[in-house]
Amino acid sequence: MPKPRPLTNAEAKNSLTQRLAPRIDSLRQFSTRFGLRSRRVFLVWTKYTGRERGEGFENEVARVELLPTPKVSSLTSIALTPFAAGILPVGSVRVELISAQMSAEELLGQVPPVTPTGDPIQQPFDFYYEIMEDHRVSNEPARAKFRVLGMPSRDEGSVSWSVMLDRIEEDNNANGRSMYGSDTPNRRT
Repeated sequence: MPKPRPLTNAEAKNSLTQRLAPRIDSLRQFSTRFGLRSRRVFLVWTKYTGRERGEGFENEVARVELLPTPKVSSLTSIALTPFAAGILPVGSVRVELISAQMSAEELLGQVPPVTPTGDPIQQPFDFYYEIMEDHRVSNEPARAKFRVLGMPSRDEGSVSWSVMLDRIEEDNNANGRSMYGSDTPNRRT
């Protein structure tokens, strides 16, 4: 009987769960096809036109959808808190069953995709998650912005990641444009 020991780096990368991750992702796609995953989740990178974050106009430079569509805990945990200027959405959600083929660095936005021109996105950039309903009820579904609330967690006993997200009050409009995009003055997020 082999003596208990941790896996080496090579063994971990070649473990059964890592080898099965693409197949498991294919199986998870059935939940989306059956209509059980109505919330789409995106990783979004933006840059301001000025030299520093918050200076100039905010423009989206990259967007990556998490596929297969992960499971988003109920958005009823987001409270609509009144304050002097209106209503502020406050709260957090858990996104789980994220593909095990992703890395923690990718889920934290530290590994931005290359731009359409093939160049990497340079700092300073802003990163957030966007959750939107699919188009079952409306042609212009609501979009909600979130920031990462803690480290992503590789779920033990499962071939997936989960991440906690905290609500940001400044959403994109229904067509996906930042309310601080190139056609409107900026405001710091």
